[in-house]
Amino acid sequence: EAVNEMEEELRCAQCSGFYHVPVLLACRHAMCLACARELQKPAIVPPRNEEEGVAPPAEDHETSEVDKLSVLSDADSGVSCSSRPTSLVGAPEVGGNNEPLPPPPIYTIACPQCGAATPTDEAGAQGLTRYRVLAAVVDKHLERYQVAEPCQLCEGSGAPRPAQVFCDQCLVFYCGPCRDSCHPDRGPLAAHWLVNVAEGRALLRARRREREGRCGHHPQEHVSMYCLTCRLPVCVLCLHHGRHHAHDVHALNAVTKTHKVSEASGEGEQGRWQVEGLVNSHLTCLKTTPVLDTFLMAQTELSQALQQLSEKARAATEFIHTLKTLSDEVHGNCREVEGVIVAQVDALVEALQARRTDLINWVRRQRDTKVHALREQVQDYTHTLQSTTATIHFCIEALKESDPASFMEAQEVLEERVCTMTRDWEQTMVPEPRIPPVFNLTLDDKTLLTAIQQLTFIQLKPPGTPSMIPLECSAENNSVTIAWAPHPTSCVTGYTLEIDDGSNGPFREVYTGEETVCTIDGLHFNSIYRARVRAFNNTGNSSFCEPLCLQTAEVAWFTLESNHLDHTISENGFTISCDSYEHRVALGSVGFSRGIHYWEFNIEKYDGNADIAFGLSRIDICKEMILGKCGGSWSMYIDNERSWLMHSGEHFNRSAGGVRTGDTVGLLLNLPEKTLGFYVNGDLQGYLSLTGVNGVLYPAVSLNRSVILTVRTGLKPPKHYLGVPPEVEA
Repeated sequence: EAVNEMEEELRCAQCSGFYHVPVLLACRHAMCLACARELQKPAIVPPRNEEEGVAPPAEDHETSEVDKLSVLSDADSGVSCSSRPTSLVGAPEVGGNNEPLPPPPIYTIACPQCGAATPTDEAGAQGLTRYRVLAAVVDKHLERYQVAEPCQLCEGSGAPRPAQVFCDQCLVFYCGPCRDSCHPDRGPLAAHWLVNVAEGRALLRARRREREGRCGHHPQEHVSMYCLTCRLPVCVLCLHHGRHHAHDVHALNAVTKTHKVSEASGEGEQGRWQVEGLVNSHLTCLKTTPVLDTFLMAQTELSQALQQLSEKARAATEFIHTLKTLSDEVHGNCREVEGVIVAQVDALVEALQARRTDLINWVRRQRDTKVHALREQVQDYTHTLQSTTATIHFCIEALKESDPASFMEAQEVLEERVCTMTRDWEQTMVPEPRIPPVFNLTLDDKTLLTAIQQLTFIQLKPPGTPSMIPLECSAENNSVTIAWAPHPTSCVTGYTLEIDDGSNGPFREVYTGEETVCTIDGLHFNSIYRARVRAFNNTGNSSFCEPLCLQTAEVAWFTLESNHLDHTISENGFTISCDSYEHRVALGSVGFSRGIHYWEFNIEKYDGNADIAFGLSRIDICKEMILGKCGGSWSMYIDNERSWLMHSGEHFNRSAGGVRTGDTVGLLLNLPEKTLGFYVNGDLQGYLSLTGVNGVLYPAVSLNRSVILTVRTGLKPPKHYLGVPPEVEA
């Protein structure tokens, strides 16, 4: 079955038939020799510049024939290299410019599969490398599946009839009709030997092997040697009189047996016995190290390539299985969507029918109103008409009165009554219906029809839940970097990132946007933050992912920062100096709002006269006055004799003792206790109360040109510093 599946590989791309005498092109594609002859065209040789020089005269026929095309392996193992227009023998010297130019091609053959041109010499298609492995596989396939051999003499547009016999002398396959017409069993043709198709194929293979077993340059000689340098089988004359006399040449039998030893070594227990037998009988062959190395390397490379290709084929098979499974899933999803559509449309139809009922009821109520109004008008007209008719009859009878006196007495009354009734007819009894019988109503369905025509699907659904990428998430100092990935099958417009307060409190939104990486600064130290993210699009939001926990640094690490031109800060941000006689304030790069923090300043230079102020400040204080002068800063300023605490320009808690070059000033910020302690060389110098102070506070220092300081951060507070101070100055 595997061989049957590869039938596509056994058919020529030009004639669509099974390969017959396959040859190799430079592009590694195969073609029938006859098809190659049909596609063979004279080569177009571009003119050469004079600077390129003239190629030396061509070598003898032997050299050019060996050099012209792909290299062959032995008759059993097939092809090992692709075709080549020039020699592959020997590696060119690096940077050499004295090599002769290759001879121009005489013919070119265009590949029907990829269009690449294969150059050849004067031998044309006949000189192309025979693809022996492919020919052997084709023969096995034809025998195994009893594929009919087509008749070689059938004419017409239809497919040739299957051959029935083969002539050993003519080397032609004949069908029954063609044999009767072209090869009758009489005359000189009666002496020809006709065999069946299978025997004909065997005879052709034997002749082909016999022909291929002879040297191409010395047809009278059989190839018995193999040149490892050129990777070509050669004869004895090629070895002694040709270009191979200085090459690495070995006996062809040794090469073949060595190759078979390497093949047998991979066939399990049976292969092991075969290897041992071959080793015992061909020990000298195995001692030919270059031969063994060459073929083992070639076999290893091919095996590795086949293994990689097999992995791809296995992956493709699994993917096809997945696709088939997805096809079933598509049907299920389609039925689900159809059910949703039917339910939604049915709901729309029900709503439309309910609206139709409401509209019809409203029209019927209007009908009843009109009918009632018309009936009332009819009753009014009928009553008035009856009164008018009675008056008319009464007046007619009065006109018949013969007594003039009686008539004159009633004439004025009757005339006034008639005039009044006429006036009433003109004023109240209008000859028009009070309510028109026509319904001046038109159902406005255009908007609804437009909406129905525009009723379609929304391609979006709420996105799936994104997932955190723990390997790309990190925490540094009081900053965390969070990375996440979208759901693989979701259409996402953006993301919403939330974190808690570091104390397992409620989540709050910190980022909304399209990016999948976010860095959050200004967090609390020594805190565990939970982060979660969700995706959203125009349809809705996904659910939040599982929270990811990140812990900030246990102790603070910061550098000094200042934009003032009078300050000079080292590249690492730890050492600071000032070029001004006035105080200039520099802040730390990190602010504090919770926890206990400790840092130190080492006095690198100090002349003993200037005041140095250490402390805390808000980020927006004035930085051109001593620290503690404004309301947003708290400090201890010290000289070589005494120190003061200062806040909002108020000085208090004067303490004896100063600093000099080499001393260390430590600051302990205890936000839970709302205190700031100052230590000089490990001794308490003073405490400040921060009661009522909230928000972010930054480490700060102010100095002038007489001072150079170096800050040390990332320190744990000394344990004996954490005791409650005996006195805290407000």
